[in-house]
Amino acid sequence: MAAPTEEAPLIGLIRDQLKGHTGPFTMLVHFYVESGREDDFVDAFAPGIAGTRAEPRNLRYELNRDPDNGNHFMLYERWPDLDALVTHTEQPHYAALGEAVGPLQTQPLDIDVMIAYVSE
Repeated sequence: MAAPTEEAPLIGLIRDQLKGHTGPFTMLVHFYVESGREDDFVDAFAPGIAGTRAEPRNLRYELNRDPDNGNHFMLYERWPDLDALVTHTEQPHYAALGEAVGPLQTQPLDIDVMIAYVSE
């Protein structure tokens, strides 16, 4: 019998913020990048974007940049439920992305979770 997979620390944080909500939600993940390394950050992010967008349950995954602060990026993620995010954190491109962009960050991630209120 296979050992259970250890849950990514992100999942507990998001589960707490969802407060029992079981439907669609959005994550706004803020990254602050070392000055002069912005292009490296975008290049390092590209494989993670491609891998995540190929996941069948990912609804949206877009990297945005603050026009007033070029060191601030915001990732817009949309998931149909927490199980889809759990599956995402089990993918090889998720771990690779963290390893690639982590050293370029100047501060810890800031994550906002929003619950879908009106949807299609």
